[in-house]
Amino acid sequence: MGRVSSPCAEEAQGSPERSHHGPKPPVAVLVRSFLWAWLLGAIALAGALIAMRKRLLERWRRRKPAAVPEILFDDVALQRLAALRADAPWARGQGRSAIFALSEIVRAYLGSRLQFNALDLTSEEFVAELRRRRLIGLDLAGLIEQVRWEDLVKFAKLVPTQEECLRGIDLAESLIRHTRPLRSLPVKAA
Repeated sequence: MGRVSSPCAEEAQGSPERSHHGPKPPVAVLVRSFLWAWLLGAIALAGALIAMRKRLLERWRRRKPAAVPEILFDDVALQRLAALRADAPWARGQGRSAIFALSEIVRAYLGSRLQFNALDLTSEEFVAELRRRRLIGLDLAGLIEQVRWEDLVKFAKLVPTQEECLRGIDLAESLIRHTRPLRSLPVKAA
C-alpha cells in the first residue's frame, strides 16, 4: 500500500508560516432576531380572538329565545280532548276514529302521570298496571268499563253514537281533572 505523508511537505512550502495550521477560529456573525416581533404578533392575535369570542357570545345571548313555558301532560291531554270535541268526527260518520283518539289521549295521560308506557299495553295489561300503581282520585271501576266499551268499538267494530262519544270525552276530562298532580302556585312578589 502507500505510505502516509503530510500535505504540507508535498506542497513544498518552505516556511512554517505558509503551511496549513488547521481550521480557522469561529467568527461572530450578527443575525437580526425577529423573536420580539413574533411574540407581539402572537399576543395581538390572541387578543383579537378573545375579543371576537366575547362578541359572538354576546350576540348568541341576545338571540337566545325567552324560555317557553312548559305545557304539562295533563294540560296537553285536556287540550287534545277539547280539540277532539271541537272537531266532532262523529258528525261526519267517524265515531270509531274519535274513540281511537279518545283512548290514546287517556292512555297517554295515565302513562305520563304514572310513568309507564300505557300506549303499548293491551287493555288487560293496562288495567293490571293501573291496579298495581293505584292513583288517588281514579275511578278504576268506571275506567275498566270504559276500556271494555272502547275495545268493542276498536275490535268488534261497534259504531258509537254521538252521545256515546261525548260521554266518553266527558269521562276522560273528569278523570284527568280528578287525577292531575297538585302543583304549587307561583309566589307573586309584593
